[in-house]
Amino acid sequence: MLAIFAIAPPALGVFTASRAAARPAPPPSVDDSDPLPPGSQPVPMRLGQFMNRSFDTQTGGPATLAGRRLQLTGFATSTRNGTWYLNRLQISCCAADAITLQIIILGTPAPPTGTWVTVTGTWQPAGTPHSDAVFHLKADTVTPTTKPAHPYE
Repeated sequence: MLAIFAIAPPALGVFTASRAAARPAPPPSVDDSDPLPPGSQPVPMRLGQFMNRSFDTQTGGPATLAGRRLQLTGFATSTRNGTWYLNRLQISCCAADAITLQIIILGTPAPPTGTWVTVTGTWQPAGTPHSDAVFHLKADTVTPTTKPAHPYE
């Protein structure tokens, strides 16, 4: 028991995300239905927010993401067919209940697996023929960044 407290396991990351299946968005948070700020600047957004708004739009809700430039940060994982995912892990209680938030990135080559990046781009509706993923972002830029102090959502 002492060893568990003395030797902390590494943070969850690529291993967990690469084994996750595509899933629907997590339950919406309070601010996910608020209008996005006006203007043409990229809107910084958490992956969970992006997924909730995307899901809402695709099920008949307001199209809050359509035509807007968005900025998302996460770590990269590659797929076998050459596409790649931007990932974050969401923890409710502890690492045992972590779920992977994944969106597929279109239009740019994959960075090395595990690299933390900030992606600026535009939302794409589901049905893009690159994967079974529900959530898509067409990237304009992909910029390497450092792992955030709080890597979980």
